[in-house]
This record gives sequence, structure tokens and C-alpha cells, in this order.
Amino acid sequence: MKRSGTAVQQLATHLAEITYDALPDEVVDHAKKCLIDQLGVQLRGTTLSSVDPVLKVVQRMNSGPQCTIVGHRDRTAPPLAALVNGAYGHSSEFDDIHKICGHPGTIVIPTAIAFAEAMASSGKEFIASVVAGYQAAVLSVEPVRATIHAAGWHAMKVSGVFGAAAAAGRLLHLDTAQLANALGAAASEAGGTMEFAFSGGTVKRTHGGMAARSGSMAALFAQEGLTGPTATFDGPRGIWRLFGGNDSGGGIGDIDVTRWHIMDTFFKLYPAVGTVHAALDAVQMIQIEHHLQANEIDEIHVSMSEFAIEHCGGIRRPTDMLTAQYSLGFSVALRLVHKSNDLAFYSDEQRWTDPRLLAVVDKVCTHPVEVEDDASFATEVRITTIDGRVLTASQQEARGWLANPATSSDLEAKFHENVAPVISRGRANDIVAAVRGLDEIEDLSELTALLVD
Repeated sequence: MKRSGTAVQQLATHLAEITYDALPDEVVDHAKKCLIDQLGVQLRGTTLSSVDPVLKVVQRMNSGPQCTIVGHRDRTAPPLAALVNGAYGHSSEFDDIHKICGHPGTIVIPTAIAFAEAMASSGKEFIASVVAGYQAAVLSVEPVRATIHAAGWHAMKVSGVFGAAAAAGRLLHLDTAQLANALGAAASEAGGTMEFAFSGGTVKRTHGGMAARSGSMAALFAQEGLTGPTATFDGPRGIWRLFGGNDSGGGIGDIDVTRWHIMDTFFKLYPAVGTVHAALDAVQMIQIEHHLQANEIDEIHVSMSEFAIEHCGGIRRPTDMLTAQYSLGFSVALRLVHKSNDLAFYSDEQRWTDPRLLAVVDKVCTHPVEVEDDASFATEVRITTIDGRVLTASQQEARGWLANPATSSDLEAKFHENVAPVISRGRANDIVAAVRGLDEIEDLSELTALLVD
């Protein structure tokens, strides 16, 4: 159905119409999968030092005890809780993925948790706000997703501010006009360079939290009467023109807003950049089928899209945890040498210079191939052994992705693995049970109380 008004007005109308009762059962179930996945990586993130600067700054702000900071007794205002928890959620490179908007879970879910806790919202209200947030994150950038990537913008940071504004706005009970203003205000915060993929830096870990904070503040500003542009997306200086050169107008009414975009979110089963996952699956297939040992290998050839190679093929010598996780060669080496890609291996600086691993890294060559979809990560691995054998395996989509989806059991196993260093098994089981019964929770603080010692 074609909606009237500019794109931001149409999107706001769509978001205002999302209620728990309107959601199909499979959407509710997938939202719960996104939640348990995100809570696990947030709790694991509390063990990583890369987010410590964010936590320390927020602790100094003394902003009031409204909302939970995961893993800590400290409490703070909703935008700042979303900032820290969003940074935790992205700190291990293990959070969910959407091919259009990047990593919506690490932005939308911390925002929704913070505002639902502050507003004493029910589990049903929380679920509806999460679905609205994913909708906004996708629809805000869908027309320009390819050019965002090509120009070097970080899609999750560009789109995330809109997802956070939508989730917070729904829980604040903003009306349609206020939601449009929240999205308009959030547009002024959209951005974020991907230079970290080439020259490093821990700032990437904060992009989810930054977007969550910005979108949260935009919703609060709109609640108090701040107004945004009426053509936030499709205006001559709107998001689509600035990030994609798209001045064709026509609005979001031409996009299928009846599709629940959260259903296109998939889950990582390796704690590394998503472009390496299919290759790791293929290497594992070869390793298991042929009982291959690292010292038997002469060459490793990996064929993948140019987009994938740009994201993971250039780093040969990791210098920090991020570059280790963004290195195809290092991930393949971990799989072949240690038969594991455990998060602890990526954070262990001694492994970044381990001669056994680097010897394998130097055997990895990448080859660009044409793909029908520029977001495809289909990969073929060909390994030549010292004795002349040629071993091959292909993977169209990695385990956990849309065509090869993770089950609830997969995600609960991942959750328990992530939280084991942080909380007891009993507490972890309580969190899983609370997420399963989220629809029956009357006040989200019943869940957030389980996220601290």
C-alpha cells in the first residue's frame, strides 16, 4: 500500500502501527533469538578491555540510577546505558548481522532494554519496540546500502541511529509526528568511517553504543518538542542523497513495509568479521573429511567476492584483537592449527605473532569472483598439500546465516559459552528462561535484574 507524505513521515506512520498483537509468532520467536544472542555477547563483552574507556566515562557522569549496565552494579540514564551496553554488544565481533544495515541487534536491543527498564514496560511492549527498531534500521538505508559500503561508511553506524530512535520512541509512547521528528533528529548523527578495517583502532567497538546513544537522545529530544526535517531521507540534502546520490524521491512507500526485516537477521557462530565465516566452514569441511594437519599444507586459495576480500583479505599480521578478527588468514590459521576459532584465541596477543599461525597465514591467497548479489559471501576454498593433493570445499552461506540458519539450541549453546566466564550456570539458565517467557513479563526489570551480580 502506497503511503502519503515524505519518506520519514511514511516510516514514522509504519513504526507507530507496530504492536505485539500484530506480530506473527515467527517474528516474536526471532526477536527472542536476537535478544538471547545479544545478551550473551554483552555479558562476554564485560571481560574485554576495549570498552573500558566507555564505561569509565559513563561512571564519571553520575547521571542517575535509572538503568542497568550489564555486568555491573552501576546504573545510569537510558542513553548512557544504551551506550555502554551497545559497546559491550559489539566488542567481541560476535553480534547479529543484517546484510542491509550491518549489526542492528547491538544498537536496537540495548536501547530497547534501557528504555523498557526505565518505563517499566512489559515484555510484549519490549518485543514490539525491538521489531520497530530493526524495521527502521533497514528501511532508513535500504535504497543506498551499496553506496554506503562502497564509500567506506559503516552501515551499522549510519542506520543504527534510526533503529535506536525508533525503539526508544516506541517505548516513550511518541506519536507519529514525534517519531518522525526523532528520526529527523537522529539523521544529524548518522555517519561513521570504516577506516578501522584497514588501520585498526578500538573505536569500532563503540559504534553500536554511539548509535544507540544518539538515537536515544533524538527520541528524548522529540518528546520535548524538538523537530526534524520533513524530508530527512528523500530531500535534496537528505540521507539518501548524501550517502547514495539518490535524489529520485518517491519515498519509502515503494518499499515493502509489510515485510518483517528482523527475519532477515542472522547469527554469527564464529567471533570474527562475517566475510570469513563461509571460508571457515569450508576449511573445517576439508579438515574433517581429510584429517588434514596444518603442516601438510603447501597453499590455500580462497575465492570470494571483491567486497568480502576488501573486508578481510588485506590483513596479514594482526596487531590487535580487531585486526585479528578482520584477518581471513589469521582466522583460517586458527582453524587449521588449533581446530578452533574461540574468542580467547583472537584476544591473545601472543598468538598474533605465533610463528605456527603466521606460517599458515602466508599460505593464504585470495581470488575475486563475480557474484550475483554484492552482499553474497559465497566462498570456495582450495588447499594444495605438500604431497600434491588438491582438496576443495565450497560454502554458499555460512552456518547461522539465512540459508543455513541457527536454531534456538545453537544460540542457547552460544549464549552459555559466552557467559560462562562471567556468571554462574544457574544464572545463565534463569536468563534463558526469562527470554523464553518474555511475553509474560510485566516489567522488564525482571529480566535486567538477572544481568548483574
